[in-house]
Parts: sequence; structure tokens; C-alpha cells
Amino acid sequence: MPNKLGMVIAERKGTLRLPEGAVKHVRVLIGRPKRRRGEEDYYCPFQVVGLAKEDVRLIVGCDSVQAIQLAFGFIGHIIKESAPPGSAWEDASENLGFPLPRGS
Repeated sequence: MPNKLGMVIAERKGTLRLPEGAVKHVRVLIGRPKRRRGEEDYYCPFQVVGLAKEDVRLIVGCDSVQAIQLAFGFIGHIIKESAPPGSAWEDASENLGFPLPRGS
């Protein structure tokens, strides 16, 4: 699997106000799901910019819809774990509106 975002199909931006008053501008980019070479399943590339590691990450699902669903949950987890305690989103709901995976 190539480790790059490819065609961006969705983007969300938000501003995180840190406890000391500084702000971080966060951007989530979601790439078009692609079928894994020689496999039946799909992967969905995504990137969270402005928090923690900014690597392009890949989530695999049994089809393109599941890959997107799983990516949304992992994005929510990354945002929750990367935002310092006491931070607040200025222009969006908790975790920029991304769901958390079960058990998070």
C-alpha cells in the first residue's frame, strides 16, 4: 500500500484553544478509499494536521464504506488523545465532531 493521501475527498478544519490561551489550527484530510493491490479489502488514507504526528495513516476495511467508517473513529481517537486536558474547540463540537471507537 502506498503511504500517501492521494485524492482528498473531505476536509474539516477547527481551532483548539489550549488551557494557557494559545490556539492550534487543526485540519483533517480524508483521502479516497482504494482497493488494496491483490486483495478484496480497501484502505482509507487520512491525515490530522496540527496535532501530534502528521503522518498519513491508513485504515483497512472489508469495503470502501467500512474503511471510511473506521477512519472516522480512529480520527476521533487521535484528536481526543492529542488534545491537552483543559483544551476546548472554538468552532466545533468535541473531537471536531468525529466519533470515538467503542471502548475509547
